[in-house]
Amino acid sequence: MTAEETKILQQHLQSAAAILLKNTPKEQLQNFASIELAVRDHILTQVAPEIGNLALLNLGMIK
Repeated sequence: MTAEETKILQQHLQSAAAILLKNTPKEQLQNFASIELAVRDHILTQVAPEIGNLALLNLGMIK
């Protein structure tokens, strides 16, 4: 990954994190343990499926 690609990726990740934070109930942001669970939930339900779709698309398994 080039330095420019790294910079762009970081910008997109910060934007995604802001959206996920906005959509996380305040009671899940009270301590480290609840924040960790909220982050894991977002990764499993929102982030990982998109990354998986990209891999499948690249392999020609979905269109």
